[in-house]
Amino acid sequence: YDSFHTIASYMKKLNNKDKKDVIVQIMMPLYYISSPLTSEDTNLAIKSWNTILNNESTKYNNELILGNLNNINSCKEWFEISFYQRLFDVHPLSKNMFSNPNTQGRFLTSLISFIFTALDNEEK
Repeated sequence: YDSFHTIASYMKKLNNKDKKDVIVQIMMPLYYISSPLTSEDTNLAIKSWNTILNNESTKYNNELILGNLNNINSCKEWFEISFYQRLFDVHPLSKNMFSNPNTQGRFLTSLISFIFTALDNEEK
C-alpha cells in the first residue's frame, strides 16, 4: 500500500514522456535494454545460444535428469516450448496470435540462429 502511494506521488510530478518511461521500466522484464549491444554482449549471447543448440543448458539438463521433459528431445525444443509458455504467462492476450506455437517455435529458433550467425560473421 505504501509503495503504491509513493510511486503514485512520484508519477504526479512527472511530465507525460517521463511517465511513459517510468511505466515502461516498471512493466518491462529486467532483461529489456534500450542501449546498443556491444561486441561483448553479442559474444555472450552467441555463447549462450550455442549452449542451447548443443544441449548444454544447465536448466535443461537438470530438468532432463529429474525426468520433467516428457517427449522433449532436445534443448532447442525445450527452449521453444519454454519461450512460448513464458510469453503467454507474461502476456496472456498474445496467445490468440499464435495458432501453432510449435511451428512458430521452430521458426523462432531458426531465426535466432540466423541472426547470431550473421552477427558472428559481421564481427570477424
